Amino acid sequence: MATALPLVDLGPLRRGPGDGAAPPGGEVARIAAEIDGACRRFGFFCVAGHGIAAERRADLDRLARAFFTQPDEVKARIAMARAGPAWRGWFPLGGELTSGRPDLKEGLYFGAELGAENPAVRAGRPLHGPNLFPDEPAALPPAVLWWMAALTDLGALLLRPRPLGLCAAALRSWFSPGPARAASVSNRGNRPGTRGAEKCSGVTSKRNSRHSIGPLKSVCVRFALIPSALPSGGLPVSSAARQPR
Repeated sequence: MATALPLVDLGPLRRGPGDGAAPPGGEVARIAAEIDGACRRFGFFCVAGHGIAAERRADLDRLARAFFTQPDEVKARIAMARAGPAWRGWFPLGGELTSGRPDLKEGLYFGAELGAENPAVRAGRPLHGPNLFPDEPAALPPAVLWWMAALTDLGALLLRPRPLGLCAAALRSWFSPGPARAASVSNRGNRPGTRGAEKCSGVTSKRNSRHSIGPLKSVCVRFALIPSALPSGGLPVSSAARQPR
């Protein structure tokens, strides 16, 4: 039976000098305990009080849909092959595998905007380099960069209470000078009412049409999901007991 994920209110952590008194230590400890419990039990949780306006999500959704409605030959101008090890750009429907099977989705990958002068780029370090942005819609690149900055700040906020018994020194050592940041926007090619084999870019994927990708294990330290207005409400999360959440 599906169970709702825990909801953690980050509002108290966002109080600053201009908002009055900082949150009391007991409140910070309570939030840390909520994050700790959610991570240990589920590995995921929902957040409220993050300060990101709903209009921002609606704008990103609208711009992404405008990009994906373009012909494949237009989207291929920023194909991932053009980015090399930087891992940026567009991949077509069926162009990405999970557990060896093609996913029923197409997508865009982005990362921190790094120029050729960056030491990591000069060294050819994977996941580092300039983004491949589309010409249209023109408002998509700044929207993506805004979201990446906002979620980077949100990730730092989540670590402020130091959940999971982490000490400040450990956090500084793990996140300095900073992890590789990545973001993706996906167009999941669901076909309601169908099951079995689905044709994707010349390959066949046997997936239940309810799920456009297979089970995903993220190696990210911090992973944020912003679902679109889908009937499913987002992605299912399974616990160690394989119960959907």
